[in-house]
Amino acid sequence: MLAYLLLVKPFKSDTNNVMNVYNELVIMVCFLSVLAMNLLNLAESARNIWGWILIGLVLISLLSIWATTIPDMISTAWNYFKSRKKDNENEKNKVPKKKTAELPANLTNSLAIKVASASK
Repeated sequence: MLAYLLLVKPFKSDTNNVMNVYNELVIMVCFLSVLAMNLLNLAESARNIWGWILIGLVLISLLSIWATTIPDMISTAWNYFKSRKKDNENEKNKVPKKKTAELPANLTNSLAIKVASASK
């Protein structure tokens, strides 16, 4: 997955690409650390210390995700509402189309009768 993220860069934003590479590295470090702790048969105190280090890494990863996602969401919402306001202003400034006057029903009927009688 890491090679895919580095080579293909599937996201439009460079920030998203970097964050996903960082998250994959954190997952890899956590996995390798847990594997090493099990293979080395570390003492309980050492496992506790490593556990807290891994919890810290995951928390830092979560905080960095929030730190990049929340401002992006705010800017997206800001741009959306700004464009809606601009669309509403353009709608208000638009000159309304004039409706064509329709002939009353009795007048159109009498015209149709006159045209029909004239064509006979």
